[in-house]
Amino acid sequence: MVIKNDAERPDNKEETEEEKDSSAETPSGEVTEKNSNSLSGVLNAKIAALALVGVVIGILIGQVALPGFGLGLVALGGGGNTGSGAVAVLSEFEVQEKVQGYLEENFAQQEIVVEITNFEEFNDEFYFVEFKLSKDGQDQIVEIYVTKNGNTLLSGQVIDLQAPIPEVQSPEQPQAVKVQKSDKPIVEVFVMSYCPYGLQMQKAVLPVMKLLGDKADIETKFVSYIMHDLPEIQENTVQYCIQKEQNEKYFDYLNCFVIKGDSGACLASAGVNIETLGNCVAAADTEFGITAAYEDTASWLSGSFPIYNVHKGLNELYGVQGSPTLVINGSVVSAGRSPEAVKQAICGAFNEAPAECSEVLSSTQVAPSFGSGTGDGSEGYC
Repeated sequence: MVIKNDAERPDNKEETEEEKDSSAETPSGEVTEKNSNSLSGVLNAKIAALALVGVVIGILIGQVALPGFGLGLVALGGGGNTGSGAVAVLSEFEVQEKVQGYLEENFAQQEIVVEITNFEEFNDEFYFVEFKLSKDGQDQIVEIYVTKNGNTLLSGQVIDLQAPIPEVQSPEQPQAVKVQKSDKPIVEVFVMSYCPYGLQMQKAVLPVMKLLGDKADIETKFVSYIMHDLPEIQENTVQYCIQKEQNEKYFDYLNCFVIKGDSGACLASAGVNIETLGNCVAAADTEFGITAAYEDTASWLSGSFPIYNVHKGLNELYGVQGSPTLVINGSVVSAGRSPEAVKQAICGAFNEAPAECSEVLSSTQVAPSFGSGTGDGSEGYC
């Protein structure tokens, strides 16, 4: 295995698909159980190759994208316009058939069964559509709208300006996870090093690492498959080795990497011993068969994603399904991606919280991917 610097590395391309985590941070920062629908992990390579922008629908062991929905609208094609400016009139049945055909066509290659479970008039302009995606015994319900001429699908909420403002329904509160307390909580943050949302969680964790110091054992661990090819494999192993043999350098290195995304520059600024690092990377490659797994394409998950075995046993123990996954004292938990939310999650796991836990950190969500700044509320997964 070779450590490449940033100049040798292909440009990092962020995922254009986002999977929304339905669990919410409570006002008190209470740790909540991750919604079972947030199944994340494997994005089918054929879907990715289409470069279709979309809201990710978490299903199965993977993610599938509904084409065009990242922009809110997607054209269904011809049949709704006569060409003379007059809109063709389609029956409700014809529009439903058109939507069914479109969805089936776009999900057929992934062997995902599409079933429209509800199709009804929303107002004079739209039909409301609820459909179910099914594969291998797992289902995902999705809601969209379609124009009555059958030309356009719309994701998101549609507001009828002629109707009263709908009453807001309080969502069902997720059940709090009971985390075993300890004198020194063990915190494991499972990520892929190039996953935008793994980076988001790491940026939220870093201020907590600085605040708590050695009062909590906070470590980065790695998901057991790769979605960002060889650069991610190399970076995972670099971070694994820095933590293993030069742990006092890791905070400075990670604090640099999540902002700049430049491993070579961050190794230098953090003062990492490159010879020691190289020896560790070579040993890890042999111990865990990292390069061998990458070259053995027959072993890749779903035929598309290389296996990464460094923390395979822990992935299996905790049932890690994607990046990021937060584990505190052996329990998988979900917390908002702000420093304060992460701090409260960890501080709640002490037998007796230290004085540092009374310090208030930023409650603003950090931005996904590399760079500084705040987020827009998205808490997706890779």
